[in-house]
Amino acid sequence: MLIENDKNYVVIQTSYTPLEASVRLSGLFHHEGDILKSIGDTPWPSAQECSRWPVLHLYLCRIHDALLHCELVCYKDGVANRNEPLSLDGSNLAIRHVDLRKWVQDFYPYETHAFLFGGVYVPVSISLKAFQVLRTELQVKEIELARCQESLSQLHTEKEILSRRYGELTEIQKLGEAGKEGTGHRRALSDLNIIDSLRLFLLGERIVGSASTPFKSGNSLINALVKSFPHRPGMSGRTLRSRFAEANRLAKDNR
Repeated sequence: MLIENDKNYVVIQTSYTPLEASVRLSGLFHHEGDILKSIGDTPWPSAQECSRWPVLHLYLCRIHDALLHCELVCYKDGVANRNEPLSLDGSNLAIRHVDLRKWVQDFYPYETHAFLFGGVYVPVSISLKAFQVLRTELQVKEIELARCQESLSQLHTEKEILSRRYGELTEIQKLGEAGKEGTGHRRALSDLNIIDSLRLFLLGERIVGSASTPFKSGNSLINALVKSFPHRPGMSGRTLRSRFAEANRLAKDNR
């Protein structure tokens, strides 16, 4: 029998090998020729052999597990695995269409394979065992969700603490930079005041007591300093005139 599924015709048989059943369940019937040619006679191909068709390997694993636990009825040489699992070696395993359909209904009730259930299938009920499996999975997911929510809450708390700490450190840094800037500015003003005071003192303009001085002008003082300290940085005539002028302007502003 042929049934149309997503514009691809699927051959429905009375029984299937595990590989044929997996090909149909995974929706790869139109690739069955390529799959059989690639895999050959291997009854249970590995994930590497099915690397081009990962969904196929998923269904193969599901069927293999179901056969081991006698959840899916399978025949080998006319003997069914109803009470004990059969040897899964060899290629003479047969799964009837009706048994495959019942297994999907019991264990994967929300899968709607057209070749098993027709074009339109809506599951009405699920088995108790399938319900227990779904409930267990739901409980596990709820535990994981609670754990993730707790971790997320802790991360939010840590983020808020770090944000406050960052703000505090930023303010401390700004205050420190402002203090350094203020200290540097005050120090520069003090240096200029000292320079101007020494200049006035050496020129005899602000001497308490005797007003005698060997320097008659600022130029004579600068020339004497340049001659006395010829190798000191900053003691050139140009630099001294600039600094004396700056100190004099500052002194006038503060008078």
